[in-house]
Amino acid sequence: MLLLCGVGCIYAQNYDSDAVHLANFVTRMYKNAPFEGVRIVQDYDNTYLLSVLSLNPETYGNNTSTMNRVAGIKAMSQASRFFNGSKITDDLVIRTTESQDEGR
Repeated sequence: MLLLCGVGCIYAQNYDSDAVHLANFVTRMYKNAPFEGVRIVQDYDNTYLLSVLSLNPETYGNNTSTMNRVAGIKAMSQASRFFNGSKITDDLVIRTTESQDEGR
């Protein structure tokens, strides 16, 4: 019984080791050459799509749930552009103002 409990504890420590290995690999890859955008990462059995972006935490204050939500939406947008092949090549902003003439 004691041996069975010991074996169970050993395997319990190895829970989701693939995710830990992937996170460590991506961290090393990013520290070696920082990037933003979409990358494909392959290991022996799996292929992963990574969408990396940076946000300014000062914009969101202490509200981490809002920052996580914005990051998720921007990451999905990057992945969608990657899959659909669309690119934003130009940004046009037209500013308009209204002036009031006082009887002239």
